[in-house]
Amino acid sequence: MANAPPATRDELRADLLLAMQEAATAGNLSRAKSRNNMWGIWCAFCTANNLDDMLATVEDPVPILQAFARRYRDGRLAALHNPVRARTVEDVIRGIGRTFVELGTENPRLNVYGNVDPRLSAQIAQWKQEDPPPSRVKPIPISVLHHVYTAAQASGMIERITLADMIYIAFFYLNSPGEYTAAAEGSRPFRYCDAALFIG
Repeated sequence: MANAPPATRDELRADLLLAMQEAATAGNLSRAKSRNNMWGIWCAFCTANNLDDMLATVEDPVPILQAFARRYRDGRLAALHNPVRARTVEDVIRGIGRTFVELGTENPRLNVYGNVDPRLSAQIAQWKQEDPPPSRVKPIPISVLHHVYTAAQASGMIERITLADMIYIAFFYLNSPGEYTAAAEGSRPFRYCDAALFIG
């Protein structure tokens, strides 16, 4: 950048910033915003502890990442200031590492072999054991859908048969739009224009 002619330096800087932004937001704008927020929290943590946010002067960055992770886990640094699950902390640390890479430095969470440092992975593994299992809502059994469809067929009313068909569509198709939309389009909500109905 310093070697670029003054006449083209500003244009080059703008293009570089746009390229970085495009790479950061590729495929998922909300995730990119979340990573930007995480990076802001990281920078505030470093400033409060009189550390360079790129850890340029720190010989071993892993203990710093572990302290940050600990504070994020117990809620001191989390967005809502509530304790968070291990998986959330893992995502935050991964996002910070990716930002390091995008800024042109090495990922501080990885060791020389390209694996997550064992100290970090052991810390997060311990938290995963401490976390309660996720509470999942069970879907309705498939027999309920079959019963609705059989009752609709028995009634002979086209409106009820159509409604039963729509229930099948809602259950199998709309619950998992990611499995049915083209990967090239990225992750996005299912829209009305994505659906088409045919008679026969």
